[in-house]
Amino acid sequence: MAYMVTDAVKLGHLLAATDLSSSQYYLINVDANGKAAIPSAGGRVCGVLQNKPEAGRVAEMQIGGVAKVVAGDATTRGASLSSDSSGRAIDSTAGTFAFGIGLAAAAAAGDIIPVLLQPGIAENLEAHALAGASHTATGLTTGDVLVATGATTFEWDALEHAELDAVGATDHHDNSNDPTADEKAALAGSSGTPSASNAFVTEEDSARKRDTFVMNVVGAISATTEVGGIWEAPAAGNVIRVCAYRKSTAGSSGSTIIDVNSGGSTLFTTQANRPEIAFDDSDGKAVQTTIENDAFVQGDIFTVDVDQIDTGGSPSDLTVIVTVEYSA
Repeated sequence: MAYMVTDAVKLGHLLAATDLSSSQYYLINVDANGKAAIPSAGGRVCGVLQNKPEAGRVAEMQIGGVAKVVAGDATTRGASLSSDSSGRAIDSTAGTFAFGIGLAAAAAAGDIIPVLLQPGIAENLEAHALAGASHTATGLTTGDVLVATGATTFEWDALEHAELDAVGATDHHDNSNDPTADEKAALAGSSGTPSASNAFVTEEDSARKRDTFVMNVVGAISATTEVGGIWEAPAAGNVIRVCAYRKSTAGSSGSTIIDVNSGGSTLFTTQANRPEIAFDDSDGKAVQTTIENDAFVQGDIFTVDVDQIDTGGSPSDLTVIVTVEYSA
């Protein structure tokens, strides 16, 4: 089918912003300086260049009727057309401005096709005005909301919490009565998963119960083994703290060093970690929580050794307090 190509509308005051001598039948827009320029990809189009002006020369544009236009790719007959980044015609896509309708299909880039010009028509409107309280549409599900899926696209979908970027985990409720960290830890259960057969665990339950045992030496103390009696573990667990106290009068040097044994082996694989009370320690106390050999089983016997005493004084009245935590 043949189409009449109308005469170009010549805008004699519109000058070429750049050299357009190789851009005849390309699309043209007006730039910020009021000059004829190649439009951006998908941007607004004012008309089609009819001549071959160099920079600063008059550009003749056709702004209506049927015009010859250079294609930038294969196009579809009857489809809306937009500009590519070089000012050539391509099929319009969402979010682009259509400048006309292709009256014939282009087989490839470089083809010249007739186009019914309709400059400045948006393929997708940038804003929508909805009046009234209720509207109808098809393909929706109750509760769906309008969700942006990209910079220029959106869809109706169910909104999930992960998509609420500005909403924190506790923004939906007053969390002033939430469990404390210790209370939350107690909910893990002895095997880590609460269930009907695994009751929640608290500090009073055997799975996390702590205990202490005390060994005393009344009167003068000397470097010796197995002082203050023994203690037998009623269940398996771990030693978490050892405290040693002693009285001393007018010591002059050295220190008192205490060792604790479980099942015949010292708790302090690193001997430098044994509780040590200096001769001039006014409190007469040593506390140790770094315990390498801390695990014990039911039936293990605990004993205390005095490995060393300070000199020049009269160390006496030793008390050793061991704190354990049962695991079963």
